[in-house]
Amino acid sequence: MKKVVIILLFAAIGSGIFWYWQKQAGSRVETLSSSEQATALVEKLKELVAIRERQLKTYQKMVEVGRAPSTGTPEIDLVESKIELARETRQKEVVLTEMHNLVAAYERRLKALLAAQEVGVVSSSDVDAAKAALVEAEIRLLRERILR
Repeated sequence: MKKVVIILLFAAIGSGIFWYWQKQAGSRVETLSSSEQATALVEKLKELVAIRERQLKTYQKMVEVGRAPSTGTPEIDLVESKIELARETRQKEVVLTEMHNLVAAYERRLKALLAAQEVGVVSSSDVDAAKAALVEAEIRLLRERILR
């Protein structure tokens, strides 16, 4: 019984601390104007793109020395971040260009997975997932073209 009371006490204290933290974080965002929030969002997206670029460079070096498979997704993650940034800054041409880059990145990943499947390193399920992701990227590209 004593253990249950102690656990409930810690849970109540933890909930209170979490609520206070959320309230403080929310109040900081609410005090920014919509223009300041948009600027902050663009800055965070730029930061994300920079991080993804570093991740891709590290990943490529690891692939070169055989410490990572060539079937990873850092390139795709970077392109997705660039698309999000371009959308937020309303750069329609950049969005379209990056959508083409996304399709190309998914094609390269599928090619690598097919090669890995031939030697028994990946399953057909992994290949099917990559094929589906490629088709989804192609659909997004087609939609982008239609919306222009």
